[in-house]
Amino acid sequence: MRFAVFLACLIQAITSASKANGDTPQNLFADNAVWIHWPFALFWLYIGITAAWKGVE
Repeated sequence: MRFAVFLACLIQAITSASKANGDTPQNLFADNAVWIHWPFALFWLYIGITAAWKGVE
């Protein structure tokens, strides 16, 4: 269960980061990047790491 939750959160973090940079690595820190998606990406990454470390109930 830990691995499944971690994987789901990791996929969501990658999706949020992809939305933030316009789906291309060249625009990662571009001026037109949608910065609102970065906190969500970090949030999902944090939740995934916490779930993998402490487990889920």
